Amino acid sequence: MTTRIPHPSRGSALVTVILLTTVLCTLVASILGLALAERRLNHRDELRLEARYAAEAVAEYGISQIRQKYATRSDINLRPGGSDALKAPPASFWKGSNVVTSSIEIIGGTPNDVTTGASALYFVSPDDPANANDPHVGKWVLRRDVPVIAKATIKPRNGGPAITSYVLEKLSVRAVPPFQHAIFSNMDMEIFPGPEMNIYGPVHVNGNLFCSSQGSQLNFRGRVTVAGNVYHAWKNTDGRTQGTGYEGLGGSPVHFLNKKGDLIALKGDYTFKNEKGEMETVTQWNDSSMGGSSKTPPSLLADNDFRDFATDTWNGNLQTSAHGIETDNPHAIGSYEEDTNTTNGIDESNNAARQLIEPSNWPSDSDANYVTKREVERKKYANNAGLYLTVNPSTGKITAVSRSKKSATPTKTLTSLPAGLVQWKPYSLSKTNVVTSGMYDKRREKGTNLVEIDMGKLKAAVTEMTKDADDRNSSAIGGLETSDWTGIVYVEIEGGPTTNGKDTTSSDVEGTTNAATNAQALTTAVRLVNGTGPVASYGKTGSPGLTIATNGPLYVKGNYNADGKIQDTTATNPSESSANKAETGEVPAALVADAITILSANFSDANSRQYTNPTATTSTIEIAAAMLMGNTPTDKNDSNKSSGGIHNFPRFIENWDSKQVWIRGSLVSLFESRVATEPWHTGYYSPPKRCWGFSSLFRDGHNPPGSIDFDNFRRTSFTDLTEAQYNTIKSSYSWED
Repeated sequence: MTTRIPHPSRGSALVTVILLTTVLCTLVASILGLALAERRLNHRDELRLEARYAAEAVAEYGISQIRQKYATRSDINLRPGGSDALKAPPASFWKGSNVVTSSIEIIGGTPNDVTTGASALYFVSPDDPANANDPHVGKWVLRRDVPVIAKATIKPRNGGPAITSYVLEKLSVRAVPPFQHAIFSNMDMEIFPGPEMNIYGPVHVNGNLFCSSQGSQLNFRGRVTVAGNVYHAWKNTDGRTQGTGYEGLGGSPVHFLNKKGDLIALKGDYTFKNEKGEMETVTQWNDSSMGGSSKTPPSLLADNDFRDFATDTWNGNLQTSAHGIETDNPHAIGSYEEDTNTTNGIDESNNAARQLIEPSNWPSDSDANYVTKREVERKKYANNAGLYLTVNPSTGKITAVSRSKKSATPTKTLTSLPAGLVQWKPYSLSKTNVVTSGMYDKRREKGTNLVEIDMGKLKAAVTEMTKDADDRNSSAIGGLETSDWTGIVYVEIEGGPTTNGKDTTSSDVEGTTNAATNAQALTTAVRLVNGTGPVASYGKTGSPGLTIATNGPLYVKGNYNADGKIQDTTATNPSESSANKAETGEVPAALVADAITILSANFSDANSRQYTNPTATTSTIEIAAAMLMGNTPTDKNDSNKSSGGIHNFPRFIENWDSKQVWIRGSLVSLFESRVATEPWHTGYYSPPKRCWGFSSLFRDGHNPPGSIDFDNFRRTSFTDLTEAQYNTIKSSYSWED
């Protein structure tokens, strides 16, 4: 019998295999353990992110509520449990998530005024990198920051500890006066001047911007923001393609400014990848259509092509809806909407902003829309007028009160007006067509009754107002005291058309027009004369300066709030030009009306009907005032007529030839005209040389009395909080007191 002895190497191999297997199993177990731990960590991170996103969503929900509240009211109280308390999203919002709906909390804090230096306003500084793309950079605004804190808790469905996230977000609520713009248009803006035109200062358009030039350059030398699109086009209905650079639209350059201060043309090279995948360069008008039709952009055009091109080319100085620009709406009033159905005979436009120039119409306490309507009334020039003149256009009777206390009833009835301060000039005509009273407007083709105000006598009356009653002379306004004066004079032409406000109890559509109740109101206007030199101003109470407002048309004859001595240094230093720089002693002024027409100093009333295109008798007119007024949109009522563009916004009815009109102010197109509705054409005038600029007073934050505000919102910060920080901030609101 033979006995086998095991070979030593076989035992060693077995041990090695066992050891290797053990090591591999240990490694696999470790890897699996690590993987499971990583999975658990990733899952916890996902839950933390879910909690943070939930808290952020709650805060955003609150921010949206605050925007809605401020859109109708100037003051809100976010105390929990009160009528303005922020509400959490409904439980259905969290369906399918791990959010514990009962744990959601959202609290709004106390609004905090943010100012710059000693000013009551805040300057959006261009030197702050955070403001690089702010549409209101370089402007003075009324700013309030409203904080919102929110928390949300996540409870994993498969067990495990809950996770709570805490956040703080701030909304900057900014009231932006339209006079912080060289041009502000609440509707589509058209501009296509013949002579070279330079626009200094910010421009904002709530609609689309249609721009071109006709032989010379059009240069935007400030930031331009457009809530719609920008087109190299005329806004018309004659079938001409828009946005293609058709030479009939004016092939001359349209320029916008880049951050270096260089003017860069709207027409230029554009490089893109064609359908073959090849890079191709074309020369075209690089507007919102990027060379195609404004109505049908080319198929190769991506949504962000214009946005990226404009950002790279003009560095934020030309922004449109592609960059997120939104409409800036008058407080408590929604967006303007043009009537697009022009053939049904019904005016369906939302023209609600016109309420701001209309007579006082305070709602009763029982009105279902009392809060919103009251906010509109508080903004009206009529309800802020230290001197409120009412004119009956049938009889010419003029009464005077003061409404400076913003209430439903006048503060006081004024006992007398000085001789010659206000004159009634009803339109009348001789057998030979010579106007013997009033004037004839060739654009309107209407004889016009005039309520004529002598600005020199108004200035004298305000001066007398500041004296003791016993020392006043006959140039004083009887009963008017400095405590009544607001710097606003309002002229109501009784029986004029009015505008429907928001009313959920009526079938009237917000912003539609109620017809005039007195036909004579449609042919009655205000005219300002003897306005050379600084206008009336009393700055110790209220705002210094003067605002003249009316619900009818307004004529300005000769200089206004200026001496007529022109300083023309536009070519070398525009900031020193009379188009921009305020004169010594100048005060901020505004003219507010259904429409505004500028007349030469010696405009002949007598010949105003006999002669078409009469020769302007003054070589130079200088006006230092903001102009807020209405316009007649292009193709209104399917008329195929033009608005005339912003360069014809202040109206003219004379042959100015090479004479000059200097305007140092701000142009605001706020609503559709409802009295002077006649469209623009060239058969009754020829334009002056336009020397228009942005007033240095407005640029520096000195606005005219009664300046209205436009709502603008911007998120200013978002911060993750610890539980302790959250509770500290919550306690600081003192809502529990």
